[in-house]
Amino acid sequence: MNWGVFWRGLCMGVADVIPGVSGGTMALILGIYGRFISAVKSLNPKPIIALASYVVSGFKAEKKAAIPRSMDTVDWRFLVPLGLGIFSAMAMGSIIIPTLMDNHPEIMRGLFFGLILASVGVPWRMMPKENGSPKALGLIMALVFGVFGYAVTDPNRDINTTGTWVEVQAPHGESSTLKELIRQGPSSLNAAEVYWSPQNQSLRIAHLAQDPEGARQLAVRHEMNASIPKSDKKARKDEAKHYQDISLSHVIVQVPRPSFWFVYIAGVIAISAMVLPGISGSFLLLILGCYYFVLNAVKGTISGLLHFQIHPAPIISVCLFALGCLTGLVGFSRILSYLLREQPVPTFGALIGLMIGCLRGVWPWRFVSSTGDLINQVPETLGHGNWQALLALLVGISIALGLESLGSRTGQKA
Repeated sequence: MNWGVFWRGLCMGVADVIPGVSGGTMALILGIYGRFISAVKSLNPKPIIALASYVVSGFKAEKKAAIPRSMDTVDWRFLVPLGLGIFSAMAMGSIIIPTLMDNHPEIMRGLFFGLILASVGVPWRMMPKENGSPKALGLIMALVFGVFGYAVTDPNRDINTTGTWVEVQAPHGESSTLKELIRQGPSSLNAAEVYWSPQNQSLRIAHLAQDPEGARQLAVRHEMNASIPKSDKKARKDEAKHYQDISLSHVIVQVPRPSFWFVYIAGVIAISAMVLPGISGSFLLLILGCYYFVLNAVKGTISGLLHFQIHPAPIISVCLFALGCLTGLVGFSRILSYLLREQPVPTFGALIGLMIGCLRGVWPWRFVSSTGDLINQVPETLGHGNWQALLALLVGISIALGLESLGSRTGQKA
């Protein structure tokens, strides 16, 4: 196996989990973007057709001979190690990265801002020039898509896609924590939001009966924190931690989840964005209201398998999301490959604009306005937290430049 490609896949997988950072951006930084698009474009149904034809024919020798030829049409030597790296990192990152984002948001956004900012130079150098200067069409496309990227990455943009409410409960005679139940659902909302939803009045009554003191403490906290704005995701996430370990038995919990068809569409949209440098698929999942749902589905599937339990809902959700990703990846990669080959100037200009415009989504320094909106700002003073974010930004720039240099030296640049 090509371990160099595997490690690059790990980097792309980590980026794909992070809201605000694109796996396509990481591919550009690592110098494998062109190879990545070409390899994905090579995916086709010929191997499946050849194998099916071999089985239907009754395993005839002449049909068997067609299988290796069909397999050669796909760039497996690149896709297999890259895919293993991406999915390994996404499985680990779905647990680690969101926690870091919640606990150290300014530092993490500073790191990602530096990574993306430094990587803008890669498509800039790849864009064909005229007498050493970029062509006007490339600059126009950069401006147009920069505005588009800026609008798309509005941190206050939210689409309500909670879908329908479904019932989940612990196995008969057993107890489960609320964290386990929202993964089993899986849920689009966190534990605190599920607990206090109007649909779960019976849950609160049962909790009061089973743990009167714990239920009263939660009620006091809920009253004290009622003013937390919806846009302050870190504060709301911290508050949700107090609800995750509530242990319940013989209780039915209502959790919201999007329709299965929407999960498939979200996969198509997210993976298409992940292919584009600058546009973060995870950030679009946040906009669509599916980010925490997908994480809960992945965690629920992994947890169930580790405990030898089969929960159909998270498994179906993960499979539908993966199918949507495969559909978007194969379809969109062909479009992008054609544009890179036939219209490189406007395409690279658009990529540059997207990367610059989408920096809005990972600006390190924010505050919550009186209306509850998240506002990007330039800090007036460099206090302890601001210094940390600035240092992380510089570290991100250094990492991006180092990775780009490594990709150039190893001959992997597209």
